Amino acid sequence: MDWEQAEMVALLAFLTAVSVDGMARTEDYVTGLDVVANVVKLDMKKWWKPTAAGYFSHVSRQRIQDVLAAAVSPQIALNVANLKKAEAADYAETQLEGRDWLPKLLGGEL
Repeated sequence: MDWEQAEMVALLAFLTAVSVDGMARTEDYVTGLDVVANVVKLDMKKWWKPTAAGYFSHVSRQRIQDVLAAAVSPQIALNVANLKKAEAADYAETQLEGRDWLPKLLGGEL
């Protein structure tokens, strides 16, 4: 092939992206994304942070409470009950600042 290396790498990245299944993650099932992430030693904790705009504003208040209970403490999670959704999202972002929490789809526990 007469393609430049950058074009070949872009094609390889595209073909990899469309050929792996990252949606069906269970305890005993390793997805294609898991395999690719392990091979390239990808640590999503270095690249993704749980922010109000990027995550918490898109999930339910119950989900926010569940995340805070698991990642911080059950007592901190109780504070979400009396907050409006936007306030709860901001609160969660603040509470998780500096913690290495990831949602399950990105390789986290919860």
